[in-house]
Amino acid sequence: MSQISDHLSPKVERSETSVTEGLSLEPPLQTLRNSLNQLEQAAQVGVRLDAVTSLALLAPRNCSYADFCREVLHLYRKAIPSEAGSFFELRYADQALFVRTAFGQAADKIENVTVPLGLGVVGHVAESRTSMALSGDIDQSRIFLNKVADAVGFEAHNLLVVPVMIRGKVFGVIELLNRLGKELFDKADVETAEHISRVFSATLEVRMMLANALQRAGQTQKDPNDITAERAA
Repeated sequence: MSQISDHLSPKVERSETSVTEGLSLEPPLQTLRNSLNQLEQAAQVGVRLDAVTSLALLAPRNCSYADFCREVLHLYRKAIPSEAGSFFELRYADQALFVRTAFGQAADKIENVTVPLGLGVVGHVAESRTSMALSGDIDQSRIFLNKVADAVGFEAHNLLVVPVMIRGKVFGVIELLNRLGKELFDKADVETAEHISRVFSATLEVRMMLANALQRAGQTQKDPNDITAERAA
């Protein structure tokens, strides 16, 4: 605060300062804070708009399901810079979450990791359908699955997990590890991730319906790695 005053005072004439003598500097500073907050909110809107636009362009693209999922996870990474991340998909047959795609450290090491529904942060978020952001000594959390921490092979300082829902049913979860550019995942990050997940869900549903329609019309063969048509049926 004093630095701001020192910086301004040499450039302001005495006649200009006389009307503010004895007044608190807090109101104008609060106005500046509010303006900065509005700019930050506008920046978040821009990030979300960019993600929505990219997802809308992905929906009709003729690409494999695996490539589609990788592209979507990249959008989360771009919107919320993180050291690592994964898209866990729910396999209804055995009520377990498996890694569909991942990025960052040890991405190849967690390809075969499965998490039972309800266990660990990933399983808990899928079961509760509620986002979670954790920081600090998260490997001691009662809902953090040590199996996943051991598999990735690096320390997790903070964690953000959001569910991906389609018409009230859990399709999977997005997990982001170790926020870059910030000390932790904050409220804005949670809201951004949830916003992207809602659009991701809608995009998934569009792909499901298109895949199912094309299969019924006999215009395409089923991708053995793509379960979207099965879920749309």
